[in-house]
Amino acid sequence: MKPLFHSLSHTLAFVIVALALTTLNVAAAANLTSTVNRNQVSTNETLTLTVSIDQQVDSSELDLSSLQENFEILAATPQTRSSFNMINGQSQQAASTTWTITLVAKNEGILTIPAFSLKSATSKPIPIRVSNSAGAGKNSALPLDVRVSSDAIEVYPNQQFIVTVELSSSRNVRDLSGPQLVIAGADVEAFDQQNFQRVDNGIARQIVILKYAAFAKQAGQLTVPIMTYTGLQNGRRSVFGNSGTQVIARSKSIDIEVKETPETSNRQWLPAQDVSIASKWSGDASGLSVGEPITRTITITAKGQIASAIPPLEPRAIDAELKSYKDQPQLETNKSNQGFVATRIESEAIVANKAGEFVLPALSIDWWNTKAKQWQTSTLEPETLIVTGEALPSINLVEPIETTSPPTNATIINNTDSTRLWQLISAFLALIIAIQFYFLIKRAKPKLVPNTDQYQNASEKSAWSSLKGALKAGNSRAIRNNLLLWGRQALGSQAPISLDALAQSGRELGVADGLADKFNGLDAYLYQGGDKPKLAEMDLLLTDLRAALLKSAVNAKKTKVTLEPLYPT
Repeated sequence: MKPLFHSLSHTLAFVIVALALTTLNVAAAANLTSTVNRNQVSTNETLTLTVSIDQQVDSSELDLSSLQENFEILAATPQTRSSFNMINGQSQQAASTTWTITLVAKNEGILTIPAFSLKSATSKPIPIRVSNSAGAGKNSALPLDVRVSSDAIEVYPNQQFIVTVELSSSRNVRDLSGPQLVIAGADVEAFDQQNFQRVDNGIARQIVILKYAAFAKQAGQLTVPIMTYTGLQNGRRSVFGNSGTQVIARSKSIDIEVKETPETSNRQWLPAQDVSIASKWSGDASGLSVGEPITRTITITAKGQIASAIPPLEPRAIDAELKSYKDQPQLETNKSNQGFVATRIESEAIVANKAGEFVLPALSIDWWNTKAKQWQTSTLEPETLIVTGEALPSINLVEPIETTSPPTNATIINNTDSTRLWQLISAFLALIIAIQFYFLIKRAKPKLVPNTDQYQNASEKSAWSSLKGALKAGNSRAIRNNLLLWGRQALGSQAPISLDALAQSGRELGVADGLADKFNGLDAYLYQGGDKPKLAEMDLLLTDLRAALLKSAVNAKKTKVTLEPLYPT
């Protein structure tokens, strides 16, 4: 029994140590973060600080005393969350604890929200710029006030500019209402809303800030219109309706000058705050095997722009021993606190036919820097594929297999003469089978080509329907995008095509004369602020082109060589 006792003691000690190490690892893995809703405030505005840890802890464990040096804590609300998830048949628990803290700065200047420490995790400090509140409340006597501002008064076509609407109301004003911002000659979309409290001369006021991203359509003059908002002062809601005195606030209009597009030198017009281009491989590009596919994903990111404005990458010639199969591009437009962030994702599968080192050429995109007011080029440097191995071998004749005669009731004669005879017979039969197999594969090979006519027709009809809808709606951007999609289906191309290639197909068929001029006019309208294209004329030319392409496809199908039957009678 004594050895058994020692064994159990050692095992128990090992378990205790393992649990202790696990606890330490969990504590070390804790993640503590601090975020604020704004990093620029005045001394009479509230600030919301959010501290979060990805564990369930006691709310009293977070020490906030270091905040009191520069900030007054108005409120602190803790919240704990936990959930269970099933992953691959195993249950996992996720928990977090969050503190939402309302602060007011005690002094002006650049103040710092300190780093917090909890469960061996430490957050990062956050600098806050605090301005003097003097003059901020000159209209604090008004029950409702509105101010509209723009971050730029001179822009270019299709350049983002931010319009900010600030509503200020006393605490006894409710049921605020007003219009969405609409600017004639520009596309406008809201992307951010902030709500907080401001104190003016001891009087608390509710602040609502609305932010809009606007894009001018063409050169000229834009006007941010007068915005009118209403509310009810005093009174209260009841089953008989709302009571109270209606109050009104009106903003001032703002003039925006839209300048002519700078010289493009045949470059596509892409104004943005910043543009980057990056690539990602689905596998190891330096350890590829012959015949093994690998996917390259190229992502173009443009700050201060929408995804449809990012032009496709110019095609680049690659080595003849590389086969490339491109996928449809993915367009995404996301919102940030600075407006829109657009991405265009282009993917292609690459297959190497032989071993070697292949260099994919550099890719670049030109764009107009709206901050520096000059052209810039973002470049993806050349990338190298290293392929090893050999191509798959062709079909070889089957080596003769040494066999023996099947057993019978008679005694098996195992002598040298009979063995050689059976070897010769087996080799001869194997050679005949291999020759027949070779000719069968050679004659049946055309059968392996799939018939995709029906699929392409369905895709072409769908793409044509989308193009007709865009033409009817008069949406120039949608027309251009759908033109490229329809052209790819109509021409049976596996890779994206250009508008020039689509117009060239019409010239080769002797129809749709002048379609290239219509396409150039469309691009000039979208990217250079030109005159609006005549869509009705373009619609007629495209209809003629489609009819000619369909007729050409039918004739080509009729002239296909008919294969002889595999087993002639």
